[in-house]
Amino acid sequence: SQYHFNKKDFAIAMDRMICLKTGFYRFVVSSGAHGSGEHLAMLKNGVQTHHFYVIDSTSQGHLNVVLECKRGDYLQVKGTWQADMTYQSFHIERA
Repeated sequence: SQYHFNKKDFAIAMDRMICLKTGFYRFVVSSGAHGSGEHLAMLKNGVQTHHFYVIDSTSQGHLNVVLECKRGDYLQVKGTWQADMTYQSFHIERA
C-alpha cells in the first residue's frame, strides 16, 4: 500500500485524532482542490484554529502549525480533499 498510517501519541477515532500524551506537536496538512474557493479547516476540541483556501484547481494549499495538546484534546481537519489523494497529506510529529 502507498498509504502509511502510524500512531503513537494520538489515537485514530471516527472523525478526529485524540491526543494521548501532553506536549507540543507540529501538524502538517497539504491538499489540492477541484476548483476555486475550496478550503480546509483545522479544529482543536471543536474550535477552528487554522484554515486555508485553495485559489484554483491548479493550486495547492499548505498548513504547517505547532500546537500544544493536552491528553484528551482532539484535532479534526474538515473541508474539501482532492479526490485521488495524489497531492495531499496529513501528519503529526512532536515539535
